[in-house]
Amino acid sequence: MTFATGAGPGRAAGGIQAPPVLLFRLLRAPCMAAAIALAACRPETGGSVDPSAPVAEAYARPSNFVGEWVGESNAALGALNVKGLGPGRYYGQFIGDDGTTRLVLNMQQAMVAPERGGEVIPGNLARFTWQDGRGGRGDGWVLINPEDSALTGEIHLGNAAQAMSFVRVDEG
Repeated sequence: MTFATGAGPGRAAGGIQAPPVLLFRLLRAPCMAAAIALAACRPETGGSVDPSAPVAEAYARPSNFVGEWVGESNAALGALNVKGLGPGRYYGQFIGDDGTTRLVLNMQQAMVAPERGGEVIPGNLARFTWQDGRGGRGDGWVLINPEDSALTGEIHLGNAAQAMSFVRVDEG
């Protein structure tokens, strides 16, 4: 340690200069404890938790989002075409009737154990991220009904959430 007679850069008011290593050691334990606490409390979803999204459920048979849908997203009427990318993953493209609204959706379906037990199956909830090709990005979710004929959900634009609702036109 270096002893000095006054406060200055890197010196405590008492005139003692603490080396950076000593400060690091003093702060390391509380910082490590905080980091461990944050990691332990992190949700297992791998992303942020959306308080507006409902809990996924399993119907009598696995839910299937693939197909052509018509309806509304964020007050824009149009068509949503959903294609499968693999188990529980989908690619969606919404094209508004106005010709200017275009969104690409990357959808991930929740896997859920049926209420009566057994292996997990694709549930009725799909979360998605979207982008419009013009810098607009966001996320949202959709629920499918037991007959796989209607979708309802929310699309998030910044801090605002807007309704989505679609009916199936053709199964893909």
